[in-house]
Amino acid sequence: MKSYIAHYREFDGQIQTVSDHLKYTAELARIRGKKLGLPNIAYAIGLVHDLGKYSSDFQAMIRQRTGLSEGHMDPGKVDHSTAGAQFLYNNPNIKDPLLREAMAMTVIGHHGGLRDFIYYDGSSDFLNRMNKPLPHYQEVLSIFQNSSLESTLNYEAMANEFDLAVKRILTVPLAISSKEARIFFLGLLIRALYSCLIDADRTDTIDFSNVEVKTLRNVEYPSWSELIDQYEQSILKFKSDTPINQLRSQISKDCLNSASLPPGIFTLRVPTGGGKTLSSLRFGLHHCKKHDFDRVIYVLPFTTISDQNAQVTREILGSAYSDYVLEHHSNLLPENDTLKMRVLAENWDAPIVFTTMVQLLESAYSSSTQSERRFHQLSNSLIIFDEVQALEVKQIYLFNRLTQFLTSLCNSSVILCTATQPLLNGLEQEEYSLVIPPQNEIVKQPEYYEQKLTRVRVKNEQKIEQWSEEETAELIRQIQLQGKSVLSVFNTKSAAKAVYSHLAALPHTYHLSTSMCPEHRKKILKKVIEELERNLPVCLVSTQLIEAGVDVDFNTVIRSLSGLDSIVQAAGRCNRHGNRSNLGDVLLINPDFERLDKLTAIKNDATITRRILREFDKNPEAFDHSLLSQKSMDKYYLFKYHDKDEQKKMPYLVYLPALTTTMIDLLSINTAALGSLKPKGTPKIKLWYGFKTAGDHYRVLENNTLGAIAPYGRGTQIIAELMAADQSNLKNLLNEAQRYSVNLFDNQLDDLIKKGVIYDIQTKAGPTIHIINEGYYHETTGFDPKSYNLTLTAL
Repeated sequence: MKSYIAHYREFDGQIQTVSDHLKYTAELARIRGKKLGLPNIAYAIGLVHDLGKYSSDFQAMIRQRTGLSEGHMDPGKVDHSTAGAQFLYNNPNIKDPLLREAMAMTVIGHHGGLRDFIYYDGSSDFLNRMNKPLPHYQEVLSIFQNSSLESTLNYEAMANEFDLAVKRILTVPLAISSKEARIFFLGLLIRALYSCLIDADRTDTIDFSNVEVKTLRNVEYPSWSELIDQYEQSILKFKSDTPINQLRSQISKDCLNSASLPPGIFTLRVPTGGGKTLSSLRFGLHHCKKHDFDRVIYVLPFTTISDQNAQVTREILGSAYSDYVLEHHSNLLPENDTLKMRVLAENWDAPIVFTTMVQLLESAYSSSTQSERRFHQLSNSLIIFDEVQALEVKQIYLFNRLTQFLTSLCNSSVILCTATQPLLNGLEQEEYSLVIPPQNEIVKQPEYYEQKLTRVRVKNEQKIEQWSEEETAELIRQIQLQGKSVLSVFNTKSAAKAVYSHLAALPHTYHLSTSMCPEHRKKILKKVIEELERNLPVCLVSTQLIEAGVDVDFNTVIRSLSGLDSIVQAAGRCNRHGNRSNLGDVLLINPDFERLDKLTAIKNDATITRRILREFDKNPEAFDHSLLSQKSMDKYYLFKYHDKDEQKKMPYLVYLPALTTTMIDLLSINTAALGSLKPKGTPKIKLWYGFKTAGDHYRVLENNTLGAIAPYGRGTQIIAELMAADQSNLKNLLNEAQRYSVNLFDNQLDDLIKKGVIYDIQTKAGPTIHIINEGYYHETTGFDPKSYNLTLTAL
């Protein structure tokens, strides 16, 4: 029998046949699809995804490319994905047209990503592919039908799975029933099915090509019982010798007691310093055991918090289990950036995963197949969104839709974890609000903990004439002269740097901002923490990067006016452990040297906070006599989320030529495309999603920055190594270089290069790398394009 080649392994000349690749991919897809309730559908798309590789054209191309035969054929002219899609789309055994279209879309998208069913101008790449003449179609269909593969397809089971999935979509609990929401959920289900396929395909292909990778992937994970035993043994060493530690212990018990609740959406509202990282892990381990989940996924807003929380988790689980904690983000420490971890990060194949909001939302909405590959792993999992208040307003509708999808249709649980719980279940547009059962508040008496964990008092020190640089610096200086530590947090890097310039000569005084590379910030924070532990009068002048998840404890915090959520986070760095005899002071000021005209979100948030402050002065009882209470936060988010300008951002606007639409619309009804179709008649397909258009325009963060490597610490050596790097070590060096890089706005880059502030190097392996000129990177403040440091250059 003729061997049809799917892949060729160069180092030993072994081939993988098309039949083997289709079978193995189908089985892997079945396993992944089972979590979605779609095992037979997933199996089917895996079985036909590379059907076109049976064609004589493809076989000639791969034999020529691998040297098994002579000749030349352009691989770009051999279409091997459309045949399988057409087989599904035209298959009379698949009765439901929605199912046929959904399955066909996953197959044509397995190279290059999901396409638009209908483009905004009314054209349809999907229909073009389904109607595309394939000279080899009958050839590959005959080979497939004569093999034993087609007989393994269970059409009746596929139909039943899809019918049940549609029924489940129709019963998803919504605050207000919405046809658009149901269509949106079906789109996410198609995306999850697609994720099963591309993960199965990539896994089988890589495992055949690289035996070492296959060995690393085939790891037997410890049971949840083993991890729970290790966790419970570890927390015995924590003492309940102070009122704060006793409250932390009680919060942890609440998490344990709630872990047996059915899967769903949970809230964990714990004041800053209440130990939510370890408490949520306790809930997570026990909840996963109870419901036989596959993994706990921690999702954090910043890589620095991910580093810190992952390390805490490794320490709790001990060295025997630390390898089962996976970090996946852009700033991995070298010791955690191993080949094994990179392999597992490709599809989050680990029992405990730490990642960022960027990575998770991109898995659901971007057009990157690398990200989409991970999406199915969100099913049958517990997902903990830590510091969820950091979610941008424009992401809210998409986030809520995704959360409802995962908990209603993917057998997953979600925890919204923060000290400042946003009103995601109280949006004015109710159809986009989360539905959270009252019993799913994990901590049963959050108001009690708020009162008991009160360690600070907030003082409104705003002035009509505002605070000048000099006055602000003098206020800080006077606090430090009293022997107290003081943290000052500003909304802009320029404001923080300006105040620091007045204080730089004082002992124990430091600056922190994103003008410093991550490794530089880590070093400064280490010094600050060491000196705070020695009760020295430390002065730290920082931007808001200090506010989320950084465990520092100051006598006093000064906060430039901002959103109330940011103020609460800053307050969490004051008297954090409650060890001081008096309450700590949090002073709110209004600097005249902060320029917020271009930072409209911060400016608007500060305006809402002023309104809260005015109402608090009139009626403090309505806020439980505390600006840090949940009642204060509820009022703040009520004003914020009901603001008309803020509401316009929530569906995530997408600007296309000649029209503006939204991500919500593109991924559901797609009215823009339907409007274009009206003159042309009713579309010939049932599904109208604009997957590719939405994915191409989606950004969690506005990606208008470029990294430049700083000549700081090992950064200097990395620059030299990059100049000589080849393909074998370039990727590892670039990964390491991210810890020594500073992000610059891309519209400034040309000017900085002209001025000699930034220069480029061309690596041997090809890429051009941006480098910060040594004289413009400072030991105390990091990158400063306006200040050339002659001393550092001379050294």
